Amino acid sequence: MQSSVTFLSAGMVCAVVCGHAALDARAADPTKFIQFNFDRYNNGVEANSNDLAGRLFVPQDYDPNKKYAVVTFLHGLGETGANSGVNSGAQINSNINNLFNKAASEGFILYAPQVYSGWGVTDNLDLVANQIARITRQYNVDHDRFYLTGLSLGGGGTMDLLGRYNHIFAGAVNICGSDNGVALQPAKIKDTPLWIHHGTSDGTVNVSFSRNRVNAIRNAKGLSNLSYPVPGNFYDDGTLRYTEYPGSGHNIWSEVYGQQAVYDWLLPKKKTVADLQLGETIKFDVGGTKVTGLVDGQTWNSTNYGLHLSVGAPVLAFASTVDGKGTRVHLELTRAFGWETASVSNPAKGDGWAVGGSDVGGLKISGLVPGAAYDVELFATGTTNGASRFTVNGVTQDLNYFNNVANTSLFSSVIADATGAIAIDVRVASGVGQINWLSVTAVPEPAMLGVVAPAALAALRRRRR
Repeated sequence: MQSSVTFLSAGMVCAVVCGHAALDARAADPTKFIQFNFDRYNNGVEANSNDLAGRLFVPQDYDPNKKYAVVTFLHGLGETGANSGVNSGAQINSNINNLFNKAASEGFILYAPQVYSGWGVTDNLDLVANQIARITRQYNVDHDRFYLTGLSLGGGGTMDLLGRYNHIFAGAVNICGSDNGVALQPAKIKDTPLWIHHGTSDGTVNVSFSRNRVNAIRNAKGLSNLSYPVPGNFYDDGTLRYTEYPGSGHNIWSEVYGQQAVYDWLLPKKKTVADLQLGETIKFDVGGTKVTGLVDGQTWNSTNYGLHLSVGAPVLAFASTVDGKGTRVHLELTRAFGWETASVSNPAKGDGWAVGGSDVGGLKISGLVPGAAYDVELFATGTTNGASRFTVNGVTQDLNYFNNVANTSLFSSVIADATGAIAIDVRVASGVGQINWLSVTAVPEPAMLGVVAPAALAALRRRRR
């Protein structure tokens, strides 16, 4: 199989690698960023895997009638909360002066989370995705233009996050990325535009890490390994780019972020995530134990411990369908649940969130098609007598949960509101009110039920894209 490869001459690569537009002297001023923390207890971000500090830069001339690209930046080891203090804003330093300058001049939103210890933890990757989804709630963003970049530890995190949420990012830039212990997923990222940069004399993260990634992605495309160094120290197959900096050490990020060519390449990239199609189902599991693999042959979008109190942000973002297709659908917590239970043996059905007395737990499924119809199914189980009272878009059903293994509350043909959301309340009918999992399935609008021919169904599917 032949690859489509571009090797630049030494003069051409200098124009790409060395040359960049003149930059102004503005530094990445922390005062230009707002706090954008994921704080589950609303008591200040702490050293906890369920918290995530962060800063957000929004262009000074932000116009709510205009759509903005969002660039997420993942910092290096020196800026972790463990080294610099949780919620210290240490990630907004001179390392990203040029990236910040471009955010200001090019007019994109820049999100810079601060992890406590490392990016190579799945829960941290999920929290970053949750916060990106939160940005979409608060600002008018271009959903086709989410981008990702990182340096050193964050360069490795870029590869990790890209592998887990490859369906949402239109492009990524990895600078001297480390190995954070998360297995590379070349088959998932091979079609995502990615530009990797590394210095050949890097004494902190050896250049072999990037070279091996390039070859792994090529192998996933059915191509053979490259021999290094590549001609002109630059490789481009139309999707994957790789630039080496001969004789350079670890801190090449100011040079990379100062290249206008990087932004000219990255910012035009687009990736459209299709709406949930007719017949497609998303399952959300909630509770104290996270589902980490297929259950009954299905993908479950699962929370981890402590998210039942995380009001104000999505708790599950960019969910996947039961057959593994990524979507833009989110699960948000609108009212905290009093407690949660855990089940290691069967987290998909044995754990959940609960409320008691007059308390109400609130959930919202967002990212749906406004005015489209969905079947919403809810499940609850427990070992004590009682029943949960579910209200979905104003319609109420009770579900007995004592030793329940099969019964569910099914709300048929629920219409998403003008924002593409469906609201769910969980109350007490008797005992306590609880929920273990919920699902949403795209269905034809009620007027079309029973009369939709296959050709019409196909047309509906095209309309939803």
